[in-house]
Amino acid sequence: MRKLLCIGLLLVLLLTACQSVNSEELITVNQIKQAFEIENIALKETSETLTGIFGSRLENEKPLTFMLNEKLLLIYEFNSIEKRKKALEEFQKETESANTVSFKVYNVKNLLLIYIYMKMS
Repeated sequence: MRKLLCIGLLLVLLLTACQSVNSEELITVNQIKQAFEIENIALKETSETLTGIFGSRLENEKPLTFMLNEKLLLIYEFNSIEKRKKALEEFQKETESANTVSFKVYNVKNLLLIYIYMKMS
């Protein structure tokens, strides 16, 4: 649990570090990958196929999938902050009553990150 908390805090720090003074500037997945690399955190791209809400498109975007500490990290990159907000609403509606895996959602500017850290038994 402590490891999960550390990862969560690090994600928030990395994502806020990517923000600039201009709130309209968008963040790219490459910037996130570079931030992890700078912090010496292994983020490995994977082609794992997901089903259900975690494998679906949100606002017509498919997620890129990565392994982070042997857990899945999904990154959706949208071309606007507004699209990310709509995608987050869509995701929340689809997961609010579903019996899904344990996950944490991070959203910064135009990116939506979903860290899947534990499967439901």
